Amino acid sequence: MFFLIFIGFFNMYFSPLSTRSQAVFNNPAGLYFNRGQEFFFNFSTESNYRAGFSYNNQGMGFLRESGRTLWYYAVAAGIKNSISGGFLYVTPTNFWRLGLMFRPGRLASFSLIYNKDTTIGAGLAMHPFTNRITIASDATYKHVLTNYRIGIKVLPVYGIELSASIDRQRHLSAGLSLLFENITASFYRRSTKNAGEIRLSKQRFYSVFNRKRAIVWHVRSYPEYRKTNGLFIKRVSHNSFYDLISAFKRIRKDRKIEALVIDLRNESLPFYQKEEVCRELDILKSLGKKIYVYSDNYTMSDYLFAPYADKFILAPSGDVVIKGLYVSEFFLKSALSKLGMTAEMDRIGKYKSAVEPLIRDSMSEPEREQTMKLLKDMWDVWRRQAKSRLTISADSVLKIGYFNSDDALKFGLVDTLIPLHKLRAYIGRFSHNYVNLGTFAKQRYVPYDFTTPSAVVAVLVLDGDIVNGKSSVNPLPIPLLGGRHIGSYSVISVLDKLRQRKDVKAVVIRINSPGGDALASKEMYDAICDLKSVKPVVVSMASVAASGGYYISAPATSIFADKSTVTGSIGILNGKLVIKDFLGKLGINVQTVKIGPHADMFSPYRGWTEKERQGERKELEFGYNAFLKDVASGRNISVDSVNTIAQGRVWSGLMGKNVGIVDTIGGLYDAIAYAAKLAGIGSFRTAYWSDNLGAQHIPDLVRSSEWSGMLYLAPFIKIKDNR
Repeated sequence: MFFLIFIGFFNMYFSPLSTRSQAVFNNPAGLYFNRGQEFFFNFSTESNYRAGFSYNNQGMGFLRESGRTLWYYAVAAGIKNSISGGFLYVTPTNFWRLGLMFRPGRLASFSLIYNKDTTIGAGLAMHPFTNRITIASDATYKHVLTNYRIGIKVLPVYGIELSASIDRQRHLSAGLSLLFENITASFYRRSTKNAGEIRLSKQRFYSVFNRKRAIVWHVRSYPEYRKTNGLFIKRVSHNSFYDLISAFKRIRKDRKIEALVIDLRNESLPFYQKEEVCRELDILKSLGKKIYVYSDNYTMSDYLFAPYADKFILAPSGDVVIKGLYVSEFFLKSALSKLGMTAEMDRIGKYKSAVEPLIRDSMSEPEREQTMKLLKDMWDVWRRQAKSRLTISADSVLKIGYFNSDDALKFGLVDTLIPLHKLRAYIGRFSHNYVNLGTFAKQRYVPYDFTTPSAVVAVLVLDGDIVNGKSSVNPLPIPLLGGRHIGSYSVISVLDKLRQRKDVKAVVIRINSPGGDALASKEMYDAICDLKSVKPVVVSMASVAASGGYYISAPATSIFADKSTVTGSIGILNGKLVIKDFLGKLGINVQTVKIGPHADMFSPYRGWTEKERQGERKELEFGYNAFLKDVASGRNISVDSVNTIAQGRVWSGLMGKNVGIVDTIGGLYDAIAYAAKLAGIGSFRTAYWSDNLGAQHIPDLVRSSEWSGMLYLAPFIKIKDNR
């Protein structure tokens, strides 16, 4: 028992510092801050003890003293992550307490308490120089000042807290706290009285024990958007690429993580996402963290990781396949003709090739030219990344193509051959401290700052084909109908809310779209212009942001893209597929009754007249010129300059920067950091927004100058930040 008392947890019970389970007995308003699940048990040499439990913004506990037991019940609510109120009720005494807590920033906390017996308490806590030093005070009034206390808490190293306080009667208290990963324990002494406390938390503390760890990343697919799972109760999956990059950012900050093990078996990470991961690996490497890459089969894009890996490890029976890059396209004109179908198509821009599979039997020279240029740009990116590891030229690698494990070792494609069951033994000292990246991403630390920054950088993910209407998802693999759709109605609604939100200081729009409806693109363009007039808007291009995807990117304050991003395609097209003869072959005869010669102009049951073709061409020219003018306005360049690089041509992100349609080569977090810089905010938190997810809020706090908070918002639901 003496040992348990000795390791009991000490914490200064000042009202502005009381959060989580301790708020149950002190200031109930503190349940709103640093929310999580926590249990504590306190005992003293006077044979008094108490226990408390908190779950987010509610808690309960009991106090046993002088032969009686009191039960405490508390709840809290707040707004804007800075002010909260709470109510505490005690049975069987029917005592109650109202609490108020105000935390205007990371460095100060104010509290006010009103008790049933009309006693009033007030408190102030501050981080005067750093969040590792806390000064706190409390005062109690009932007609006159009845008592006051002041105290200080110091963290000389993470995991150890030293505390001291003195009250009006000059009673001195002092204590020592030891913080383990999910347990805190300490001893404190006041005059001749000893007490202790132990606290168990779902959130982690910065432990006194410096247990080194290695993160194991089993690479899988990461969609740009967050998905909802569940048939009746919808849950948001935290398996998006945004979440992956957020986890890497946390790895940077965690001093206990010494290594990252990348398991590429059965991976499906696309080229552009590997580019962005490489930026994170570069930072980890500069911080002195080791990086090990393992697979039983390496493909070409895996070697983007080559400059950052301390060891490239291959299974003894594995192989390396580097055959190059290619693009194949189907051309259907003759096939459609045999079926009795004809494509009525027109386009502006000799490179606008999306219609070619329907109107040609072979690839046009402009299409071949731009496709080859895209492949060469990707090849150059790969060659620069892989050259640090190759002992032969990249061209020689292509000529060989296939390498068994012995050849891969011979030509320097891998460093060693290790079977999976011996991998951890080979890596060595982390054999007992491996943590899966998914598990690590869910772990949260109790912050030392009083609150998260109020400034928000919103990340809005737009992924899919652009349509006029609401955003939607169709899981059926039907061309043009299946997949995700970026709906102009939904996006404009979200953009309007982002424009009005005062806590949102900048917006990053993550775009992954090949385009779609021209009118919808124009409407979203205008909405982004309105948003940019109020706060910075930075676009982060993913795999593709072309045609309409580039249209909605153009008005941004700045555009970021990966080297392998496909963008541009500033052009326009329209058309239909005529199936009358096909139906005739089936014995189906279509009869039409109409008022107006052009009523059935877009009917699939007849072709266009010459007059209709001329009218459609006129509309395309009008739309193309509007596209050029809007891009010129958004990019602040001349229409003639845009037309030179337009004509429907697609560019890699690398070439896009050279021709001026992209500002910076960088990934999602590069765009976030730049958006914060444009907004002039030093500390901030990011908030994930979507055009079609249900309204939820899940705090995701990490200890750093930049915080992450995750916010899911539906376009037509009134936005509330209900912490």
